[in-house]
Amino acid sequence: MGTVRDNVVLARSGASDAEGLDALAAVDAREWVAALPDGLDTEVGSGGRALTAPQAQQVAGVEDGRITEFGPHDELVAARGSYARLWDSWRT
Repeated sequence: MGTVRDNVVLARSGASDAEGLDALAAVDAREWVAALPDGLDTEVGSGGRALTAPQAQQVAGVEDGRITEFGPHDELVAARGSYARLWDSWRT
């Protein structure tokens, strides 16, 4: 799965660290990432090995290469935004 950095820029290949940090700030996740053991370089392997259970359950909604939502799965599905549309497409 790579690092947090790898996952943040997944939707936009070649995004800079500054763009990744801006995306995290846009969804109020910059402080959350800064508190991780290695920040953006924290490994998030299979099952979120380097993360606590609550940290591993945070997901993001992405639209047009930008993070538009961030939070637990159930909250994002209920919000009916970009994450919910993606979730719905996977289920059908």
